[in-house]
Amino acid sequence: NTAFAAHAAAGRVYALSEDSAPFEIALGADGAVSSHGYEHFGGALSHAVTAHPKYDPATGELLLIGYDLASSSRDVAYTVIDAAGSVARSVPIKLLEGKAMMHDWAVTATRGVLLDCPMRFRPEAMLTEDDGQCFQFERAGTVRFGVFPRGMRSADEIVWIDAKLDEIDGDARDADADADADADGGAFFSFHTISAWDDADGNVVLSAMRMPGFAMDFELGEVNRETVVCQWTLDVAARRVVASRTIFETPSEFPVINEAYRGRRNRFAYVALQGPRLFHGVAKLDLVAGRELARATWADPALESGEFVFA
Repeated sequence: NTAFAAHAAAGRVYALSEDSAPFEIALGADGAVSSHGYEHFGGALSHAVTAHPKYDPATGELLLIGYDLASSSRDVAYTVIDAAGSVARSVPIKLLEGKAMMHDWAVTATRGVLLDCPMRFRPEAMLTEDDGQCFQFERAGTVRFGVFPRGMRSADEIVWIDAKLDEIDGDARDADADADADADGGAFFSFHTISAWDDADGNVVLSAMRMPGFAMDFELGEVNRETVVCQWTLDVAARRVVASRTIFETPSEFPVINEAYRGRRNRFAYVALQGPRLFHGVAKLDLVAGRELARATWADPALESGEFVFA
């Protein structure tokens, strides 16, 4: 598995990967873990799900996405599991430039947000590229945010917003965004989102990790050294990014928040600090003020850590 997700309203816990249905597990009173098998919700779930579904404690819904490499009719699927644990609806989605890796996404109280980054499915690259990977990051590609109502019934309801940082008004665009846009045309990949919320003006405020390419390892190499925390404000009505800022420039990954605030305006987030290999500490961030509040690193350089959990 890659991650775990609890559907608290339905009393279920799932182990999740990237290429399968959720795998249900249970924890007994004696602490023993039991496996209940893959959950297809009575055959209503027809796609694999990513490792990062979103549970809304206010509605009891578990919201899923999954990208589909085999289907000709969809590239991504969006599915809502209601509080009783049944599929309420599932919507197939076609991306504008074809299939892509979409490991994570975000939700507000009213909307979902897809990050369509130019990490494209190119199976021929397994034979033609040195790295032999079927996903290839296209540096000249376009990043798009796909914003949709959580109750959508058709992919026609998605508003696609190009992440054109050079079109943001000067005061709303920081120097780091300028440098990144000049260096690679603004293309980036986001492995993990942090949070999103609807602001008073009807915009979506999205915070996520931003990396200038893709690396499947966590060595402090060229890509991971440049993985930072960014925040974008999306004017959905105008279909444009109206603000962008870098909140935290220290190399980091695996962000977490207090899940009680999922989909709502939240102030605090926590990220794992990159070390020479894996991670060597944690930082607490203020997503509203846009700054670091505190950090802790391990005194022993031999100590390494992985992903953190908010408890």
